[in-house]
Amino acid sequence: MGRKPEKRRRRWLRRLLVLAFLFVATDESLTLFLQRSARLNRRLTAHFEAVFGRPVGVGRYNFSLLPMPQLVAETVTVGEDQRFGNEYFLRADSLSASLRWTALLRGKLEFGTLSLVRPSLNLVRAPEYGWNLEEWMPHAPVGPASPSQISFPAPRLYRIKIDGGRINFKRDAEKLPFALVDVQGHVEQETEGRWRLDLQATPRRAAVEVQDAGTLRLRGVVGGTTFRLRPAALEFSWQDASLSDLLRLARGRDYGLRGACSVLLTARSEGPEWSLAAVAQLRRLHRWDLPLRADNPAVNLNASATWRPEDSRIESLQALLEAPGSNLRATGSLDWSRRGPARGTEKGTRLQILSAAIQLDDLLAWFRAFHPGVAQELAARGTVGLDATVSGWPPAIEKGVITTDGARLEGASLSGPIHLNAAVARFDRDRFAVNPVTVSIGRQTDVLHLGSSARRSSRDRWTWDTRATGQFAELGDLFGLGAALGWPLPPGWTIAGPARFDLRCMNAAAPFGGEPAGNLELTGAAFRVPFLNRPIVQVKARADLGPGEQRVRLDSAQAFGARWTGTLERRHGRPWDFSLAADRLVAADLDLWMNPQWREGLLQRVLPMLTSAPGATGLPAGLEAHGQLRVDDFSLPPLDLHRFQADASLQDQTLALVNAHAEWIGGTAQGSMSADFSAGPAYKIDAKFERVNLADLVRGAGAFQDRFAGIASGELALEAQGVGRQALSGSLTGRGSLQVRDAKLRSFDLAASLRNAARRPGDSTFQEASGSFSIAGGKVQVVRMRLQNFGDEIEASGDVAFARTLDLRVRLLPSPKADSTFRLTGSLDAPLITRIEARPRAR
Repeated sequence: MGRKPEKRRRRWLRRLLVLAFLFVATDESLTLFLQRSARLNRRLTAHFEAVFGRPVGVGRYNFSLLPMPQLVAETVTVGEDQRFGNEYFLRADSLSASLRWTALLRGKLEFGTLSLVRPSLNLVRAPEYGWNLEEWMPHAPVGPASPSQISFPAPRLYRIKIDGGRINFKRDAEKLPFALVDVQGHVEQETEGRWRLDLQATPRRAAVEVQDAGTLRLRGVVGGTTFRLRPAALEFSWQDASLSDLLRLARGRDYGLRGACSVLLTARSEGPEWSLAAVAQLRRLHRWDLPLRADNPAVNLNASATWRPEDSRIESLQALLEAPGSNLRATGSLDWSRRGPARGTEKGTRLQILSAAIQLDDLLAWFRAFHPGVAQELAARGTVGLDATVSGWPPAIEKGVITTDGARLEGASLSGPIHLNAAVARFDRDRFAVNPVTVSIGRQTDVLHLGSSARRSSRDRWTWDTRATGQFAELGDLFGLGAALGWPLPPGWTIAGPARFDLRCMNAAAPFGGEPAGNLELTGAAFRVPFLNRPIVQVKARADLGPGEQRVRLDSAQAFGARWTGTLERRHGRPWDFSLAADRLVAADLDLWMNPQWREGLLQRVLPMLTSAPGATGLPAGLEAHGQLRVDDFSLPPLDLHRFQADASLQDQTLALVNAHAEWIGGTAQGSMSADFSAGPAYKIDAKFERVNLADLVRGAGAFQDRFAGIASGELALEAQGVGRQALSGSLTGRGSLQVRDAKLRSFDLAASLRNAARRPGDSTFQEASGSFSIAGGKVQVVRMRLQNFGDEIEASGDVAFARTLDLRVRLLPSPKADSTFRLTGSLDAPLITRIEARPRAR
């Protein structure tokens, strides 16, 4: 009994092996037969040509019995109809056609599922013939069929499956940059002439890299191509797309817009018209360089319409755009069959756009999402209404009106709420006008009146005329509003104080663009600017502005330690011309105001490598001005000048004075001077002077104070740098020449001391003194000095230190003695006189 089951199993195993062998042999034999039978290959190719309605090329055929009988065509190319060009219609790495068992058992060849692996399809639209896709579906073979063992009836497709496909688009002979890649899905025939679609793909544009283009999906039912795909019921969706990538695909470049987009479109057609319904959602809209915020704008668009493709027209359009607190409705029709509107008829494009309530909080959210620096706490209250008509193609505004009953801004750093009164703006194709509106800013006395209008000067150009008048007890309120809206003054600038203005911008490309004209009056304002260490205060001035011209009358201002008056004028972008006068100006105060080193903060002093160079906060680059400068008293120790006048120029961070003249210690001085404030103050002076009182000159000069007297003339060139008297004196260098009348050296009778070879008290008086000198290292180096008085003549050379010490060689002239040369050392208070012994001559 035990052997019978075992024999039975072996018998079945042998049968299975035989069947497997026969199956494999049959499969290989059929494949070999297909590859070697040119006649059968031609007949199969003809069958595929009947399927596609176009010439077909196949690299080779294979046959497979598993998992079901199927015919495999490798390297398939489907030719194009000559009306649509010479490129291929379809290419595929392989085409697998499953064979229907029921048809094979009846001796017929029918395809079940047609599978395309990595196909590439060219969709072409020619103006005269429409789409090349409309003629590709099955056609009956032309001509009598040749007899064979297997008959080939009119081919019929049941299902087309696509894997990893690509669809390219062409407009006549022009190849468009768009394509659909990674196409997946199937097209299935439900009944004769009725096909069900379920396809998805990823959009792509040539030479454009995208990160999140989303997924396109097309589902629904269409009729045969003979009836232009009608009747049809389709649903098209585009999900999870980045808005920036969508715009890159549409326009080929990045517009700086970020957000997410989803679109759902349904289309139905029974005849020449299509019924359309669309829903679009935009989320997290913001500018590319601004962070994502919870209040970034989001909108929904719901639309329905009737589309007549033969007439290039959309009718019965109903669209609703919704935001969190606002809505915008549009009704009408679109017609792009001809250029321009058809006025007075039902044809043409005509849209009515209407909104009863656009919340200003929504508008502020849009503004904040696309403009940096808007204050987080700023809030808007109020609504805006819109009623507009659009017509023509491309669509253009025909007329419209914008209204508001009032608005309110509050929060942030505003000193008080901002109120906007009721306003109305009207516009049409060529004009825009808003009636004058009143804005109350902060304090009740701070009022701004605004009015604006525009006209079309050419097809794409508008010119604006805007007027603003106001009176402010505190200008800081106006600039505080600008800062809250993201338009702050440049870093380091503040403007405060009362002002009145009447300004107008005419023929500008934007409402507040171009150069303003009008006047601005300051009645006690204060300015702080980044290139000055201290504020300019008590400014009383009037600025008159015109096209290409600015003129400022300065009644008073406190700056650089002085009170200033004068005028400034600029024309056609040239450097400023000025005429300024100050009561008293001290060089040390100039440095305190302008030296960037005085602006260093703790971080700059502790970690200077992490901050910009001191010069980076100096005068603004490119600043240039020329004019006349008058100063009642100007002090640059040891120089004190009176009634100083000069031609002045300021360029970048250098102040230059030329043709300068002034009263100096009872005499006059003239010459030039420059001051460089780029890193540390540096001064240069070249001057000629006459009738200068030496006693007054050395007063307050430390070592030389009360030591000299006389009336001097000569030339002087000095250079100094640093801050304060000590730094200036320590860095002082120069050269000069000197002629002195009635010169006097007090507390020391030089002539008597030389005759006695010992110091003698008294005063030294000379009718005339002359010589040259240089200054360096805290010393005055006397090159050659001659002193004359009633027959006495003294020659001196050496140096006198600022620290009141001497080292001079002095000689009486004429003198027959060889040992008449002396050396003066020690201090000015008690000099030591030492005779210099003459060396004996060598024989």
